[in-house]
Order: sequence, then C-alpha cells, then structure tokens
Amino acid sequence: MKQNENIFKSKGLLIKIIETSLRFWIRRSCTSVSELKFSINETTQSLLKGNISNIKTFAKKVVFQGLIIDEIELVASNIKIDFKSLPTKLSFKEEFKVNFNIKTSDVSLTKTLLSKKWKWLGELLCRELLGTDSLTKLTISESYLELNGIVKSLKSTEKSTFRLIADTGKIVLFNKINSNKFTIPMENSVFIDKAFLDNNSILISGKAKIKS
Repeated sequence: MKQNENIFKSKGLLIKIIETSLRFWIRRSCTSVSELKFSINETTQSLLKGNISNIKTFAKKVVFQGLIIDEIELVASNIKIDFKSLPTKLSFKEEFKVNFNIKTSDVSLTKTLLSKKWKWLGELLCRELLGTDSLTKLTISESYLELNGIVKSLKSTEKSTFRLIADTGKIVLFNKINSNKFTIPMENSVFIDKAFLDNNSILISGKAKIKS
C-alpha cells in the first residue's frame, strides 16, 4: 500500500511539473490568456520517460499572434518531452500534432481584423469580396457572415453576406448572391477540418503541427 502511495505521489508531482511548464510555455507564446486548464492521463512509467499519450488543454480569452480567440480546446497526442529542460523550459524531442476547436465571436473577429497586425487581411477580404479599400465592420447572423467596407476616395460603403466552409484544409468564404469565393491564406502547418457560423460566432476545428 505504501509503495502504491509513493508511486501516486511521484505521478502527481510529475504531472504538476509538466502542467507548470506547459502553463509557462503557453503564456509565453500568447499575449494574454484568461483561463487555462489541463488534463493529463498517463502512467508513471511513461511520464518518467517523458512520454505523454494525451494532453487536453482548455483556455478562454486567448490572444495568440494578434488573433483574439474566445475559447480554444487543444488535444495533443504522442508527445515526447525533454525532461532535462524542466521546469524552467519546455522542450519537445519530436514534432507532434495538435487537434483544436476554436470559438470566437464576431466582435472579437472584428477587433482582430482591425488590429495593426491583421489589418492587411481585413483589407484583402474587402478588396477581393466587396471591391472596397478597408473593413469597417463584421457581423455574424444565423449562418451568414456580413462584411462592411469603405471606398476611401469616394467615401462610399458596401456590404455583402457570405457563407463560410472548410475546403481542402482551408477556410473559404462564398458570396451569398453571386457565389464568388475567396480562400483565406494560412500556414501550411495548419489544416482546417470544419468551419461554420453559429450564434454570432465562428467555430473552427482542425489540426496543426508543433515543431520540436
């Protein structure tokens, strides 16, 4: 009984060290994180070798590389941690995949596309889909996204509604009226499985590669 108790304590300590290191790594990678929770289920023997078969992470109000995300759930599998770097630094021996579910509101998405870092994407969407210079507003109603843009030289505004889907790993916007479409550019390390609109929010599911 005492031996089992010692093993349990060792496992609990290892998980605590890993969670602390993960927390530090995520907060260092993000501008801000409001809420952060972990779930690690692994044997002591595997943990001692630095092997983790599954980690679930849930966070709220995340700002990552200028992207404002209201909620995100991450599930990472087959992770090999370099214990030599713990607890001050988190290093991985090999590349691994992360499955993610993201939810963000039209308000957060508008703030992102109007920000200094992502203003180019808002302008690109407006040029390609509205024929305007820049974005003024974005709203999500039922299953449609509405873009509002402005032509600065004429001081005129345009707006149109779009459907949003995932196609061949990318997010695609379809014009509701003329069926024109635009594929949102993104890194090759990210693959989008599902993307849809619901209740003033955009929901995205996919996978990404995390390099060692």
